[in-house]
Amino acid sequence: DLLVLGGGIVGLATAYFAVERGLRVQVICESTEFARDAEWSLGCIIPNVCRWQFSPATQQLGQASRDWWAKLAVRPEFQIDWRVCGALLVDEQRLAPHPGEHMLAALDEGYSVHAVDGEQIALLEPALSPRNLGGLHYPSEAILHPLKAASGFITGVTRRGGQFTTVDSIDSAQLESGRVAGLETSSGTIRPTAIFCEHPELLVRLFGEQAVLPELTLTRQLLVATAPTTPLLKRPVWDAHWVVQLKTGEVVIAIPVGEIEDNSAEQAIEQTRQLIPALRDVAFNRCWSGFSQRSANAIPVIDQMSDCRNVWLSGGLDFASVLFAPIIGKSLIDWLQNNQRPEELVSFARC
Repeated sequence: DLLVLGGGIVGLATAYFAVERGLRVQVICESTEFARDAEWSLGCIIPNVCRWQFSPATQQLGQASRDWWAKLAVRPEFQIDWRVCGALLVDEQRLAPHPGEHMLAALDEGYSVHAVDGEQIALLEPALSPRNLGGLHYPSEAILHPLKAASGFITGVTRRGGQFTTVDSIDSAQLESGRVAGLETSSGTIRPTAIFCEHPELLVRLFGEQAVLPELTLTRQLLVATAPTTPLLKRPVWDAHWVVQLKTGEVVIAIPVGEIEDNSAEQAIEQTRQLIPALRDVAFNRCWSGFSQRSANAIPVIDQMSDCRNVWLSGGLDFASVLFAPIIGKSLIDWLQNNQRPEELVSFARC
């Protein structure tokens, strides 16, 4: 009934909600690494604190998805270390001239946030250096284990009879009367009723000019981590970069898109040591990067493919795929079954 191309976490969520509705599902990937995009998020489910990065519609979608993560966290297959721990913004450049002004603007837009002074920050996060300007605390933000989240979707799909297949290549598509009738892969022909793809470049490869897609640019994120250390942070903290302490004890810095240069890691490490003095003598001994895609207006695309009624796609999620996965997956299955775009997705058409 549904063929999921790609095997990223949004595709896994879509497959999960499909099998939950009783659909027969197959997920295929040209690699053995399903959900390889999951770890790049560091498990941060933080739609409110990222308000300056999201459009209003995207932020609302993120809030709805955060609520879905809370619902999934109590299901047996999702042992995801779910914690509603809040998030703290202490970047003085972003908060100038005073955090209170930013709090009022955010409250007017419906965000859950309150301004905190230096003493309150010291109570929330004692490991931080003194913050004279204060900051903003977003109490409803959460964190989870992203790879366990992906594993939860995989477990749920397999328990309900869904299949996962690795193929060497996805070669071509057979079009009949505005629908994909078959997909040729190195392992044979698949004849799905519906297709979901979270890699728009694959649709371009299969359909050429018929795949009218938004212009997406490849983006890169660099992550730098310490060895496991004693507990320092209770929640994600944004200063010049995102700083998160994983449950394993590693303190990880996520360097934002557009700032990656030869000395970016060294600068981020020094800034983080100034933020958290206890890290002064702690080595950052692991570094990795992830690649994603961003649309020109930073608004994700969640739509059907032009001139092809049984192909759905998502793209431009950048590094927030874990945040958005549940709401996109659920909404796409609603759309597929009801033949009508859900209200949550109206703002995310290609146009």
